Amino acid sequence: AEFNALADGTRPITAEELTRAKNYLKVRHQQGRQRLKERAFGIGWAETMGLDAAFDTDYAARLDTISLDDVNRMARRVLGGPPAIVYSLPFPKATPEPAATPE
Repeated sequence: AEFNALADGTRPITAEELTRAKNYLKVRHQQGRQRLKERAFGIGWAETMGLDAAFDTDYAARLDTISLDDVNRMARRVLGGPPAIVYSLPFPKATPEPAATPE
């Protein structure tokens, strides 16, 4: 019911909810970067993914650029579309190649 209300815009996300979510994400990010190795990992990961090192260090500032309109628009777009059904099947077991016969 909550997803449906977000999807059709009858109960949009409030400014208070967005502020709380941003604060939560900022704190979790800071907690995850307390040690030097964690900060180095974040910068290295960003570089590996094709982003610059500032991607990790500017996390809080980038969160602040997200507006309430952005979040509600994306909620309607992502949650309001047709549902997707994904099937995940196991890979078939590989059968060993027959041994080569000497000629």
